[in-house]
Amino acid sequence: MLEQLVAAAMLHLPTSDHVPQPSRSVANRWADSGVVSIWAGASKHERDVWRCIRRHESMQAGHWKASNPRSTASGAGQWLDSTWRGVSHWVTWRGQYVARGYRRAKDAPPWIQDLTFRHVYKHGGLHMWAGTGCPGT
Repeated sequence: MLEQLVAAAMLHLPTSDHVPQPSRSVANRWADSGVVSIWAGASKHERDVWRCIRRHESMQAGHWKASNPRSTASGAGQWLDSTWRGVSHWVTWRGQYVARGYRRAKDAPPWIQDLTFRHVYKHGGLHMWAGTGCPGT
């Protein structure tokens, strides 16, 4: 079972040497993408805020692939398409703009959604999730 979960998680990761590598542990459904290099240096608070936001926004709707039937919101953080397009232009990984290639948040792999959250967190943009009740929003 564990081997199947790890294999399934690895399907969502690019294979190039220039992209993050998956961790060797498998956590519960509400854990982040598990890409260790994406979360290097993150505080416990930062990870807890993202976990809280994801739990609030997409728990019942498919998590990373969630799509809101009443708006353009999608992905684990329920990013509006306009917000995703704006933010994704600035998200980089090892010098590459990795989020630009995804039209909607739900189309981006979990590690890119995590990386995009980290960008927003770093730049003080948590106010878009003010209604979640999560710390710092």
